[in-house]
Amino acid sequence: MTTLVINPYKAGPPVTGSDFYGRKDLLAKVNQALASSNVVLLQGQRRIGKSSFLQKLYNFLKDEKSGMGKVLPLVPVIFDIQRYVQDTLPQFQNHLANAIAKEINIEVPTLNQWESSHTLFRDEWLPQVFENLGNQELVIIVDEFDNLGEQTINKSTEVLVSFLGELVKGEHQLKWVLTVGKDIGKLPIQYDPIVSSSKEERISFFSQPETKQLIIQPTFGILTYEETAIDRIYELTNGQPHLTQALCSEVFEYVVLDEEREIATVNDVNFVIPKTLQAYQGAIASIARVPTIEERVLATVASLTSDIKKANRDNIVHLLMENRVHLNREELNNTLESLIKWELLKGNNQAIGVAVEIVRIWVTENIPLEPSREEEIDIHQILANNRCELADKARQAGSYDFAIKDYKEVLVHIPNHCSALRGLADIYYLTEDLAGRAEALCKLYLYDHNVLPEMVEALAKYAQYAENKGDFSVASEQYEKLIKLQNSNEWQRGLIRNLTEQLEKCLEEVETLLNIEQRNNSFDPEEELAFIQEIPDEEDLTGKTQEIQKIKQIEEFETQNQHNAMKNNSDLSSETKINHRTYIVQRNSSISPIDLARKQEKIRSEKIRILESKIISIQEKIIKNNFNLSTDNDEYIYDNLKIQEQKVWVVLTRIQISKADINPATAAKLVLSLEEAEVQLSNKELRIITSYAVQDFSALFITILFIAYIVLVFLFIKQYLVGWIINIFIAFLTIFIACICFIGIFTPIILLLSGIFDKIEEIYHPLIIMIAKTKLKTLKTTLEDKS
Repeated sequence: MTTLVINPYKAGPPVTGSDFYGRKDLLAKVNQALASSNVVLLQGQRRIGKSSFLQKLYNFLKDEKSGMGKVLPLVPVIFDIQRYVQDTLPQFQNHLANAIAKEINIEVPTLNQWESSHTLFRDEWLPQVFENLGNQELVIIVDEFDNLGEQTINKSTEVLVSFLGELVKGEHQLKWVLTVGKDIGKLPIQYDPIVSSSKEERISFFSQPETKQLIIQPTFGILTYEETAIDRIYELTNGQPHLTQALCSEVFEYVVLDEEREIATVNDVNFVIPKTLQAYQGAIASIARVPTIEERVLATVASLTSDIKKANRDNIVHLLMENRVHLNREELNNTLESLIKWELLKGNNQAIGVAVEIVRIWVTENIPLEPSREEEIDIHQILANNRCELADKARQAGSYDFAIKDYKEVLVHIPNHCSALRGLADIYYLTEDLAGRAEALCKLYLYDHNVLPEMVEALAKYAQYAENKGDFSVASEQYEKLIKLQNSNEWQRGLIRNLTEQLEKCLEEVETLLNIEQRNNSFDPEEELAFIQEIPDEEDLTGKTQEIQKIKQIEEFETQNQHNAMKNNSDLSSETKINHRTYIVQRNSSISPIDLARKQEKIRSEKIRILESKIISIQEKIIKNNFNLSTDNDEYIYDNLKIQEQKVWVVLTRIQISKADINPATAAKLVLSLEEAEVQLSNKELRIITSYAVQDFSALFITILFIAYIVLVFLFIKQYLVGWIINIFIAFLTIFIACICFIGIFTPIILLLSGIFDKIEEIYHPLIIMIAKTKLKTLKTTLEDKS
């Protein structure tokens, strides 16, 4: 006859009676805690055995009639709060009263009576309960109390929490044992009256002796485990009771029921690991279910470790960054501490591993390292909210620098985080940072139009401040923003006024750059640093730059969003800038004068190009806003508009003349236009017009002299001279003609070009202008004829 064998391991519902193992020390601690506290909070991860322990605690308190082993005479009541989280307050009071009445045999009011008076429970019925108890005290045992916290989304549930808080604080004969499956610090703030006065105890993993008892005792006489098999089970589960039962259950099924053997080996344990992962994946998933950020870190640690290999914090940082999860040092440390506290991880910063090996295996197989788009958004939202809370606290404490740093970090995660923008605007107002306040309010206005009056006021103050300071470019930007919001004459005038001042500064800069003779030979390394990427023949700095950037990136990541990071980053930035500057100065000392002049000219040309675009843009804005300005002419604006237009025309014309690739005829034409406008020409412009005027004239004059010379020599020799006298005559005549050409043509031109003799310049200037005009007129006629 075949004996029916039943699997004795129970990996599912709460275990009771003889199936319950261990927890003797915890029973004693809870019993002792009830003597000194009205509330005992039992914390532990999911599937750790909280429900089984509460049942054991209930039986322990109920069965010990004699009081042996108990500090106080207590009457336990199990209350399944999860069933009543959606109740109204009268319904909740009715269910709680019925649970108590089952233990002490007392009459319970009807639901209508509870509804007629919300104070009936505490003021009338509960005193009757205490009177009935005599010297005993009531203990309400509630499982999964944090599930009530997950339902605090409506007003009725908040009323229930408030009711429980009043009972906890006001009734000393009423005690509570509550289990929570999450960190107490993550419970909503409404639960503070309940948890603030509680004594906390943790339901943790079994010790190795307790785990061994859990493994071998249920199968005593049926299945024997080798010591190596027991050790392997403990390595895989770390004493996690539910997973120990699950793994042993699969071993029993395989060895006893399938193989019909009586001894389980380590190979049997390893064989059933995949089956256990598949059969109990729901339970393992519930154990590993944590918030999004913690899930990313858990998955990262799981992928970096094994049962013998551990990870350090730097490895975790780099792998997180590779998978688009960016946590600073503080956030990562907080997350690691939370996971270690909740017994999902174990170790320290230099040696971190997953606490339960079988959970690590499941995580690596089921949780991807790279978050989905939705998870990535959740991560940013969580990080932003956490940082915003820190910023709010820093602001309330008056630590404005720290608050600003944290608010800015919030905006890195969520650019449209209105609370952070509001906080920044308030701090900048208190610290009189006009620029910061205006910027924060402008960003906030995109999402909250109610800040319009405040934003207009902030922009106007900032514009006036910048104008008084002489920063006309910044002032113009603020007036442009104001015009978009409120197109008034006041803002139009302010804009035109600042654009005019800004234009004057640009014109002065261009005139200085165009006047080459007034520039010295100095060379600012900062200018070269600004244009270093545009100069083709620069020495390759890639290696050094990448090294500096790599060090800086790691350092910034290590110190990002920490309150002591601001000074460190500033020092690093200053040191890098000094190193660049020193390097450039040393390198420039070895550059030849020709190369140095070439670099100077390149930078000068680039500056002129930028200023030219800026001048044109500013002038267009002035004309546009002057046209839009309505009624009441502004004397300052209109009196200076024509003068300003003339200055702009002169400067832009000179910019065109200074360009290296301009046609000589075009350059001469532009110089003549300046001459006709009675603008005093610079030496460079005189050289341009002189060169254009005399280049053909000099060649023609020399050609005529040469032909005359040949004819003269031929006629003279033919009629008068013979023999050796001819050679002497030709030599003297050649020297004479050359001297005439040099004195009459080249010497005046050289003197004129060098600008040495003002008298010669006065004599030749009208002639040169006349010749240039004639050439340009001839060129124009020729082009028209060709057309």
